[in-house]
Amino acid sequence: MTVSYVDPFGPPWKCGATRLMLQWQGSILQYIGTELIIALSVAVLFMGLWLNRFISTRTDISEFLLRNTILIHALDYITGRFQAALSMMLGFYTTIMYNRWWRVRNVENDVMSGIKSCSIYVGSYVNTKSNDDQECAASTGLTRDEVVLTMVRWVNLAHAIAVGEIYEKKDNIFFNLGSLVDMGLMTSEEKELLDLSPAKYDLPFRWFADLLDKIVRSENFSLPVPPALAMITTSITRTRSALDNLHMYKTTPVPLAYRQLVNTTVRFYIIILILNEGLAALSLAHEAGGGNRNDYLYSVFWMILPFLFEYFLFVGWLTLADALANPFRQYADELEWEDYVKRTFINSFSLAQMNSRASKGGPLTSKELKAAEGSLVDKRRTTMQEWTSDLQDPRPETCLMTFFGLTSASRQQNTR
Repeated sequence: MTVSYVDPFGPPWKCGATRLMLQWQGSILQYIGTELIIALSVAVLFMGLWLNRFISTRTDISEFLLRNTILIHALDYITGRFQAALSMMLGFYTTIMYNRWWRVRNVENDVMSGIKSCSIYVGSYVNTKSNDDQECAASTGLTRDEVVLTMVRWVNLAHAIAVGEIYEKKDNIFFNLGSLVDMGLMTSEEKELLDLSPAKYDLPFRWFADLLDKIVRSENFSLPVPPALAMITTSITRTRSALDNLHMYKTTPVPLAYRQLVNTTVRFYIIILILNEGLAALSLAHEAGGGNRNDYLYSVFWMILPFLFEYFLFVGWLTLADALANPFRQYADELEWEDYVKRTFINSFSLAQMNSRASKGGPLTSKELKAAEGSLVDKRRTTMQEWTSDLQDPRPETCLMTFFGLTSASRQQNTR
Protein backbone atom coordinates (compact mmCIF):
# COMPACT_ATOMS: atom_id res chain seq x y z
CA MET A 1 0.00 0.00 0.00
CA THR A 2 1.02 3.64 -0.39
CA VAL A 3 3.20 4.58 2.58
CA SER A 4 2.29 7.52 4.80
CA TYR A 5 5.11 9.47 6.38
CA VAL A 6 5.90 12.44 8.61
CA ASP A 7 5.90 15.82 6.91
CA PRO A 8 9.50 17.07 7.29
CA PHE A 9 8.48 20.73 7.17
CA GLY A 10 8.63 22.59 10.45
CA PRO A 11 11.02 23.90 13.08
CA PRO A 12 14.18 21.82 13.47
CA TRP A 13 13.45 20.98 17.12
CA LYS A 14 10.46 18.87 16.00
CA CYS A 15 12.89 16.56 14.16
CA GLY A 16 10.51 16.08 11.23
CA ALA A 17 13.34 15.49 8.78
CA THR A 18 15.03 13.04 11.16
CA ARG A 19 11.86 11.00 11.62
CA LEU A 20 11.33 11.04 7.86
CA MET A 21 14.83 9.69 7.21
CA LEU A 22 14.53 7.02 9.89
CA GLN A 23 11.28 5.57 8.54
CA TRP A 24 12.02 2.13 7.12
CA GLN A 25 8.81 1.07 5.39
CA GLY A 26 9.00 2.24 1.79
CA SER A 27 12.35 4.01 2.32
CA ILE A 28 15.17 4.15 -0.18
CA LEU A 29 17.33 2.09 2.18
CA GLN A 30 14.74 -0.69 2.04
CA TYR A 31 15.24 -0.79 -1.73
CA ILE A 32 19.04 -0.55 -1.92
CA GLY A 33 20.15 -1.54 1.60
CA THR A 34 21.19 -5.06 0.62
CA GLU A 35 22.87 -3.88 -2.56
CA LEU A 36 24.66 -1.13 -0.64
CA ILE A 37 26.09 -3.66 1.82
CA ILE A 38 27.23 -5.89 -1.06
CA ALA A 39 28.86 -2.94 -2.82
CA LEU A 40 30.63 -1.91 0.39
CA SER A 41 31.91 -5.46 0.87
CA VAL A 42 33.19 -5.61 -2.71
CA ALA A 43 34.91 -2.25 -2.36
CA VAL A 44 36.58 -3.24 0.91
CA LEU A 45 37.64 -6.59 -0.57
CA PHE A 46 39.07 -4.95 -3.67
CA MET A 47 41.01 -2.37 -1.70
CA GLY A 48 42.14 -5.08 0.69
CA LEU A 49 43.64 -6.99 -2.23
CA TRP A 50 45.56 -3.89 -3.20
CA LEU A 51 46.69 -3.57 0.40
CA ASN A 52 48.00 -7.14 0.61
CA ARG A 53 49.73 -6.80 -2.76
CA PHE A 54 51.74 -3.70 -1.97
CA ILE A 55 52.01 -3.58 1.80
CA SER A 56 55.41 -5.29 1.89
CA THR A 57 57.42 -2.67 -0.02
CA ARG A 58 57.01 0.91 -1.14
CA THR A 59 59.11 0.32 -4.24
CA ASP A 60 56.52 -1.94 -5.77
CA ILE A 61 53.91 0.77 -5.27
CA SER A 62 56.05 3.38 -7.00
CA GLU A 63 56.70 1.13 -9.95
CA PHE A 64 53.03 0.17 -10.24
CA LEU A 65 51.84 3.78 -10.11
CA LEU A 66 54.46 4.78 -12.68
CA ARG A 67 53.48 2.01 -15.09
CA ASN A 68 49.76 2.85 -14.77
CA THR A 69 49.96 6.62 -14.94
CA ILE A 70 47.75 6.74 -18.02
CA LEU A 71 45.15 4.50 -16.37
CA ILE A 72 45.11 6.70 -13.27
CA HIS A 73 44.62 9.86 -15.33
CA ALA A 74 41.90 8.20 -17.41
CA LEU A 75 39.98 7.12 -14.32
CA ASP A 76 40.33 10.58 -12.81
CA TYR A 77 39.09 12.11 -16.06
CA ILE A 78 36.03 9.86 -16.21
CA THR A 79 35.02 10.28 -12.57
CA GLY A 80 35.67 14.01 -12.63
CA ARG A 81 34.21 15.01 -15.99
CA PHE A 82 31.28 12.64 -16.30
CA GLN A 83 29.93 12.97 -12.77
CA ALA A 84 27.89 16.08 -13.64
CA ALA A 85 26.65 14.53 -16.89
CA LEU A 86 25.59 11.41 -15.04
CA SER A 87 23.76 13.50 -12.46
CA MET A 88 21.82 15.34 -15.19
CA MET A 89 20.98 12.07 -16.95
CA LEU A 90 19.63 10.55 -13.73
CA GLY A 91 17.69 13.74 -13.01
CA PHE A 92 15.91 13.55 -16.38
CA TYR A 93 15.43 9.80 -16.02
CA THR A 94 13.84 10.10 -12.59
CA THR A 95 11.61 12.97 -13.72
CA ILE A 96 10.33 10.95 -16.67
CA MET A 97 9.58 7.93 -14.49
CA TYR A 98 7.88 10.00 -11.80
CA ASN A 99 5.70 11.74 -14.37
CA ARG A 100 4.77 8.36 -15.80
CA TRP A 101 3.87 7.08 -12.30
CA TRP A 102 1.79 10.17 -11.54
CA ARG A 103 -0.05 10.04 -14.88
CA VAL A 104 -1.07 6.44 -14.17
CA ARG A 105 -2.41 7.52 -10.78
CA ASN A 106 -4.37 10.36 -12.39
CA VAL A 107 -5.82 7.97 -14.96
CA GLU A 108 -6.96 5.64 -12.18
CA ASN A 109 -8.56 8.63 -10.47
CA ASP A 110 -10.45 9.32 -13.72
CA VAL A 111 -11.74 5.74 -13.60
CA MET A 112 -12.90 6.08 -10.01
CA SER A 113 -14.46 9.48 -10.64
CA GLY A 114 -16.20 8.27 -13.79
CA ILE A 115 -17.75 5.26 -12.01
CA LYS A 116 -19.05 7.40 -9.15
CA SER A 117 -20.41 10.01 -11.56
CA CYS A 118 -22.16 7.27 -13.51
CA SER A 119 -23.68 5.95 -10.29
CA ILE A 120 -25.01 9.39 -9.40
CA TYR A 121 -26.49 10.00 -12.85
CA VAL A 122 -28.02 6.55 -13.19
CA GLY A 123 -29.48 6.65 -9.68
CA SER A 124 -30.93 10.12 -10.24
CA TYR A 125 -32.07 10.12 -13.87
CA VAL A 126 -33.25 6.57 -14.56
CA ASN A 127 -36.85 6.77 -13.39
CA THR A 128 -40.18 5.17 -14.17
CA LYS A 129 -43.33 6.80 -15.42
CA SER A 130 -45.32 4.80 -12.90
CA ASN A 131 -44.58 3.00 -9.67
CA ASP A 132 -45.57 -0.34 -11.14
CA ASP A 133 -42.50 -2.61 -11.17
CA GLN A 134 -44.34 -5.18 -13.27
CA GLU A 135 -44.70 -2.71 -16.13
CA CYS A 136 -40.99 -1.91 -15.96
CA ALA A 137 -40.07 -5.58 -15.92
CA ALA A 138 -42.22 -6.17 -18.96
CA SER A 139 -39.94 -4.02 -21.15
CA THR A 140 -36.48 -4.74 -19.71
CA GLY A 141 -37.00 -7.80 -17.52
CA LEU A 142 -35.87 -5.75 -14.50
CA THR A 143 -37.45 -3.39 -12.05
CA ARG A 144 -36.22 0.18 -11.79
CA ASP A 145 -33.94 -0.55 -8.79
CA GLU A 146 -32.60 -3.68 -10.46
CA VAL A 147 -31.76 -1.70 -13.59
CA VAL A 148 -29.82 0.89 -11.59
CA LEU A 149 -27.90 -1.67 -9.53
CA THR A 150 -27.13 -3.79 -12.61
CA MET A 151 -25.70 -0.83 -14.49
CA VAL A 152 -23.57 0.20 -11.53
CA ARG A 153 -22.42 -3.38 -11.05
CA TRP A 154 -21.28 -3.62 -14.67
CA VAL A 155 -19.07 -0.51 -14.55
CA ASN A 156 -17.52 -1.79 -11.31
CA LEU A 157 -17.05 -5.19 -12.93
CA ALA A 158 -15.10 -3.58 -15.79
CA HIS A 159 -12.90 -1.78 -13.24
CA ALA A 160 -12.22 -4.99 -11.31
CA ILE A 161 -11.38 -6.97 -14.47
CA ALA A 162 -8.97 -4.27 -15.66
CA VAL A 163 -7.18 -4.12 -12.31
CA GLY A 164 -6.98 -7.91 -12.29
CA GLU A 165 -5.17 -7.76 -15.65
CA ILE A 166 -2.73 -4.93 -14.92
CA TYR A 167 -1.87 -5.41 -11.22
CA GLU A 168 1.16 -7.67 -10.82
CA LYS A 169 0.44 -8.84 -7.29
CA LYS A 170 0.86 -12.61 -7.09
CA ASP A 171 -2.39 -13.19 -5.18
CA ASN A 172 -4.39 -10.49 -6.97
CA ILE A 173 -7.98 -11.10 -5.86
CA PHE A 174 -9.42 -9.77 -9.13
CA PHE A 175 -7.27 -11.86 -11.48
CA ASN A 176 -9.52 -14.93 -11.39
CA LEU A 177 -12.94 -14.37 -12.94
CA GLY A 178 -14.38 -17.06 -10.73
CA SER A 179 -13.60 -14.98 -7.65
CA LEU A 180 -15.58 -12.10 -9.16
CA VAL A 181 -18.61 -14.39 -9.27
CA ASP A 182 -18.12 -15.19 -5.58
CA MET A 183 -17.86 -11.47 -4.79
CA GLY A 184 -21.20 -10.78 -6.45
CA LEU A 185 -19.73 -8.69 -9.25
CA MET A 186 -21.04 -10.93 -12.03
CA THR A 187 -23.15 -13.98 -12.69
CA SER A 188 -22.02 -17.37 -13.91
CA GLU A 189 -23.64 -16.70 -17.29
CA GLU A 190 -21.71 -13.44 -17.62
CA LYS A 191 -18.50 -15.29 -16.75
CA GLU A 192 -19.09 -17.71 -19.61
CA LEU A 193 -19.42 -14.79 -22.01
CA LEU A 194 -16.30 -13.13 -20.64
CA ASP A 195 -14.32 -16.34 -21.01
CA LEU A 196 -15.05 -16.25 -24.74
CA SER A 197 -14.27 -12.55 -25.18
CA PRO A 198 -10.73 -11.21 -25.81
CA ALA A 199 -11.75 -7.73 -24.62
CA LYS A 200 -12.89 -8.68 -21.16
CA TYR A 201 -13.18 -5.30 -19.43
CA ASP A 202 -14.86 -3.78 -22.53
CA LEU A 203 -17.72 -6.26 -22.59
CA PRO A 204 -19.56 -4.92 -19.48
CA PHE A 205 -19.71 -1.51 -21.18
CA ARG A 206 -21.44 -3.14 -24.14
CA TRP A 207 -23.98 -4.69 -21.77
CA PHE A 208 -24.44 -1.29 -20.15
CA ALA A 209 -25.06 0.36 -23.53
CA ASP A 210 -27.58 -2.31 -24.55
CA LEU A 211 -29.54 -1.93 -21.32
CA LEU A 212 -29.45 1.87 -21.60
CA ASP A 213 -30.83 1.58 -25.12
CA LYS A 214 -33.73 -0.54 -23.83
CA ILE A 215 -34.47 2.06 -21.18
CA VAL A 216 -34.51 4.90 -23.72
CA ARG A 217 -36.83 2.98 -26.02
CA SER A 218 -39.09 1.72 -23.23
CA GLU A 219 -42.42 3.40 -22.62
CA ASN A 220 -42.23 2.64 -18.90
CA PHE A 221 -38.88 4.33 -18.20
CA SER A 222 -38.06 7.98 -18.58
CA LEU A 223 -35.02 10.21 -18.58
CA PRO A 224 -35.98 13.72 -17.41
CA VAL A 225 -34.15 15.70 -20.08
CA PRO A 226 -32.00 14.78 -23.11
CA PRO A 227 -28.79 16.07 -21.43
CA ALA A 228 -29.30 13.40 -18.74
CA LEU A 229 -28.63 10.69 -21.32
CA ALA A 230 -25.56 12.58 -22.51
CA MET A 231 -24.24 12.83 -18.95
CA ILE A 232 -24.57 9.06 -18.45
CA THR A 233 -22.93 8.20 -21.76
CA THR A 234 -20.16 10.74 -21.20
CA SER A 235 -19.27 9.27 -17.81
CA ILE A 236 -19.23 5.78 -19.30
CA THR A 237 -17.07 6.86 -22.22
CA ARG A 238 -14.69 8.63 -19.86
CA THR A 239 -14.39 5.53 -17.67
CA ARG A 240 -13.80 3.15 -20.55
CA SER A 241 -11.21 5.46 -22.12
CA ALA A 242 -9.37 5.72 -18.79
CA LEU A 243 -9.28 1.92 -18.50
CA ASP A 244 -7.86 1.77 -22.01
CA ASN A 245 -5.16 4.24 -20.94
CA LEU A 246 -4.26 2.07 -17.95
CA HIS A 247 -3.97 -0.94 -20.22
CA MET A 248 -1.82 1.12 -22.61
CA TYR A 249 0.60 2.08 -19.81
CA LYS A 250 0.76 -1.56 -18.73
CA THR A 251 1.46 -2.99 -22.18
CA THR A 252 3.80 -0.18 -23.32
CA PRO A 253 6.79 -0.01 -20.95
CA VAL A 254 9.60 2.50 -21.11
CA PRO A 255 11.80 1.72 -24.16
CA LEU A 256 14.34 -0.98 -23.37
CA ALA A 257 17.30 0.87 -24.92
CA TYR A 258 16.69 3.90 -22.70
CA ARG A 259 16.67 1.89 -19.51
CA GLN A 260 19.66 -0.17 -20.66
CA LEU A 261 21.65 2.98 -21.35
CA VAL A 262 20.96 4.50 -17.94
CA ASN A 263 21.51 1.29 -15.96
CA THR A 264 24.68 0.36 -17.86
CA THR A 265 26.13 3.84 -17.48
CA VAL A 266 25.53 3.94 -13.73
CA ARG A 267 26.85 0.41 -13.12
CA PHE A 268 30.01 0.97 -15.16
CA TYR A 269 30.56 4.26 -13.40
CA ILE A 270 30.42 2.45 -10.05
CA ILE A 271 33.01 -0.08 -11.25
CA ILE A 272 35.28 2.71 -12.47
CA LEU A 273 34.75 4.47 -9.16
CA ILE A 274 35.94 1.40 -7.22
CA LEU A 275 39.08 1.19 -9.35
CA ASN A 276 39.77 4.89 -8.99
CA GLU A 277 39.25 4.86 -5.23
CA GLY A 278 41.56 1.85 -4.83
CA LEU A 279 44.33 3.51 -6.83
CA ALA A 280 43.78 6.77 -4.97
CA ALA A 281 44.15 4.99 -1.62
CA LEU A 282 47.50 3.52 -2.71
CA SER A 283 48.70 6.82 -4.07
CA LEU A 284 47.76 8.77 -0.94
CA ALA A 285 49.37 6.24 1.36
CA HIS A 286 52.54 6.24 -0.75
CA GLU A 287 52.74 10.03 -0.92
CA ALA A 288 52.26 10.26 2.84
CA GLY A 289 55.54 8.42 3.20
CA GLY A 290 54.18 5.67 5.38
CA GLY A 291 55.02 2.08 4.92
CA ASN A 292 53.13 0.27 7.67
CA ARG A 293 49.74 -1.33 7.61
CA ASN A 294 48.02 1.49 9.53
CA ASP A 295 48.88 4.04 6.83
CA TYR A 296 47.20 1.93 4.17
CA LEU A 297 44.18 1.15 6.33
CA TYR A 298 43.78 4.84 7.06
CA SER A 299 43.83 5.66 3.32
CA VAL A 300 41.40 2.88 2.49
CA PHE A 301 38.96 4.06 5.16
CA TRP A 302 38.82 7.60 3.84
CA MET A 303 38.43 6.40 0.25
CA ILE A 304 35.49 4.16 1.22
CA LEU A 305 33.44 7.11 2.53
CA PRO A 306 33.19 9.05 -0.78
CA PHE A 307 32.53 5.78 -2.59
CA LEU A 308 29.57 5.03 -0.30
CA PHE A 309 28.19 8.53 -0.76
CA GLU A 310 28.38 8.40 -4.55
CA TYR A 311 26.99 4.89 -4.62
CA PHE A 312 24.04 5.91 -2.45
CA LEU A 313 23.46 9.01 -4.57
CA PHE A 314 23.59 7.50 -8.05
CA VAL A 315 22.30 3.99 -7.40
CA GLY A 316 19.63 5.41 -5.08
CA TRP A 317 18.29 7.70 -7.80
CA LEU A 318 18.48 4.88 -10.33
CA THR A 319 16.64 2.44 -8.07
CA LEU A 320 13.97 4.99 -7.25
CA ALA A 321 13.39 5.74 -10.93
CA ASP A 322 13.21 2.04 -11.80
CA ALA A 323 10.66 1.51 -9.03
CA LEU A 324 8.49 4.33 -10.39
CA ALA A 325 8.78 3.06 -13.97
CA ASN A 326 6.24 0.31 -13.31
CA PRO A 327 3.29 1.57 -11.21
CA PHE A 328 1.62 -1.85 -11.46
CA ARG A 329 4.17 -3.91 -9.54
CA GLN A 330 3.82 -4.99 -5.92
CA TYR A 331 6.37 -3.37 -3.65
CA ALA A 332 6.57 -1.53 -0.33
CA ASP A 333 5.20 1.82 -1.59
CA GLU A 334 2.87 0.52 -4.28
CA LEU A 335 -0.34 2.03 -5.55
CA GLU A 336 -3.36 0.54 -3.75
CA TRP A 337 -4.99 -1.02 -6.80
CA GLU A 338 -7.20 -3.49 -4.94
CA ASP A 339 -8.29 -0.81 -2.46
CA TYR A 340 -9.18 1.53 -5.33
CA VAL A 341 -11.60 -1.07 -6.67
CA LYS A 342 -13.06 -1.77 -3.24
CA ARG A 343 -13.58 1.88 -2.31
CA THR A 344 -15.10 2.71 -5.68
CA PHE A 345 -17.40 -0.31 -5.43
CA ILE A 346 -18.65 0.71 -1.98
CA ASN A 347 -19.06 4.40 -2.83
CA SER A 348 -20.76 3.86 -6.16
CA PHE A 349 -23.36 1.45 -4.79
CA SER A 350 -23.99 3.75 -1.85
CA LEU A 351 -24.61 6.65 -4.23
CA ALA A 352 -26.79 4.59 -6.56
CA GLN A 353 -28.96 3.25 -3.76
CA MET A 354 -29.80 6.72 -2.43
CA ASN A 355 -33.06 6.71 -4.35
CA SER A 356 -35.60 5.80 -1.71
CA ARG A 357 -37.07 8.54 0.46
CA ALA A 358 -35.69 6.99 3.67
CA SER A 359 -32.13 6.85 2.43
CA LYS A 360 -31.90 10.40 1.11
CA GLY A 361 -29.70 12.64 3.21
CA GLY A 362 -31.60 15.90 2.63
CA PRO A 363 -35.16 17.21 2.08
CA LEU A 364 -36.43 16.90 -1.45
CA THR A 365 -39.98 18.16 -1.44
CA SER A 366 -40.60 21.83 -2.16
CA LYS A 367 -42.10 22.36 1.28
CA GLU A 368 -39.10 20.86 3.05
CA LEU A 369 -36.65 22.74 0.85
CA LYS A 370 -38.39 26.03 1.62
CA ALA A 371 -38.31 25.36 5.36
CA ALA A 372 -34.65 24.39 5.25
CA GLU A 373 -33.67 27.43 3.20
CA GLY A 374 -35.48 29.74 5.59
CA SER A 375 -33.54 28.36 8.56
CA LEU A 376 -30.19 28.68 6.80
CA VAL A 377 -30.45 32.12 5.24
CA ASP A 378 -29.52 34.04 8.41
CA LYS A 379 -26.57 31.75 9.14
CA ARG A 380 -25.36 32.12 5.56
CA ARG A 381 -25.64 35.93 5.70
CA THR A 382 -23.54 36.00 8.89
CA THR A 383 -20.94 33.73 7.35
CA MET A 384 -20.69 35.90 4.24
CA GLN A 385 -20.15 39.01 6.36
CA GLU A 386 -17.40 37.31 8.38
CA TRP A 387 -15.63 36.00 5.30
CA THR A 388 -15.87 39.37 3.54
CA SER A 389 -14.30 41.04 6.57
CA ASP A 390 -11.52 38.45 6.65
CA LEU A 391 -10.70 38.99 2.98
CA GLN A 392 -10.62 42.79 3.35
CA ASP A 393 -8.35 42.85 6.44
CA PRO A 394 -4.65 43.62 5.88
CA ARG A 395 -2.43 40.61 5.53
CA PRO A 396 -0.86 39.58 8.84
CA GLU A 397 2.85 39.86 9.29
CA THR A 398 4.52 36.66 8.28
CA CYS A 399 7.17 34.90 10.29
CA LEU A 400 10.56 34.12 8.90
CA MET A 401 12.55 31.19 10.21
CA THR A 402 16.10 32.21 11.10
CA PHE A 403 18.99 30.52 12.82
CA PHE A 404 17.89 32.01 16.16
CA GLY A 405 14.21 31.20 15.79
CA LEU A 406 11.12 32.84 14.38
CA THR A 407 11.11 36.57 13.70
CA SER A 408 8.44 38.82 12.23
CA ALA A 409 9.04 40.39 8.83
CA SER A 410 8.10 43.98 8.12
CA ARG A 411 4.89 44.81 6.28
CA GLN A 412 6.83 46.39 3.48
CA GLN A 413 8.51 43.07 2.73
CA ASN A 414 5.11 41.39 2.39
CA THR A 415 3.46 43.99 0.19
CA ARG A 416 2.32 42.53 -3.08
